[in-house]
Amino acid sequence: MGYAHLVIRPAGIRKSTYCSSLYQHCETMRRTVHIVSLYPALEHFDYPVAVDIRESSYVWMTSWRHLA
Repeated sequence: MGYAHLVIRPAGIRKSTYCSSLYQHCETMRRTVHIVSLYPALEHFDYPVAVDIRESSYVWMTSWRHLA
């Protein structure tokens, strides 16, 4: 059975630091973790990200321009 952990906080509250610590803990416990970034301003990650919203936004904006 899988679990999900949603982290929502205002800017500057150390969400990335928390996700990095969570990733390191899961690695130590030999657990699989997939992190999804929904914050488009974040450019550097200290952990692997499975999905980055910036990539999805770019694809959406590119396809939207072709419709106009």
